[in-house]
Amino acid sequence: MGAYTLFKKYVYKTEKKKHVFLKATKITSLTQVVSRVIDIKSNKVYITTRVLKHLYDKKPSIEFYDCIKNLPKIIRYPDTIHANIESKRGDYCFIKKYDSRFYICSLKKARVAKKDLTEETLFVVTIFWLRRQTYLKKYPHIWSWRGDIPSS
Repeated sequence: MGAYTLFKKYVYKTEKKKHVFLKATKITSLTQVVSRVIDIKSNKVYITTRVLKHLYDKKPSIEFYDCIKNLPKIIRYPDTIHANIESKRGDYCFIKKYDSRFYICSLKKARVAKKDLTEETLFVVTIFWLRRQTYLKKYPHIWSWRGDIPSS
């Protein structure tokens, strides 16, 4: 089940600020390079209904649907990765320019129980259109793609 399917099943047409069932779904997998850069063994990235609900309630519908549609590409192939700042939720900010628009997706490391063990994985905290490049000034740069070849 993708982010849009999860949204349609549990969030769509819910009243503003109403609680939704807590469910999660895998959105995509990180590339090996990105997994190494952020030092995470699991390459899986998830989103929850609570995050979808927050975005649905707060973002204009055109931005919400655009971000959800492009979320897998933004996470799988970020142009740059920045460390998140202390005052914000999440550990990393993935930045992607797509169709002349910049996106920022905040991701947080979390432990997930899988049978008899736990694995560290990533969850989407938020995603939105990046309207000002100056927004990233305070965010420490971690990594960038160089052309089609990942930088080391």
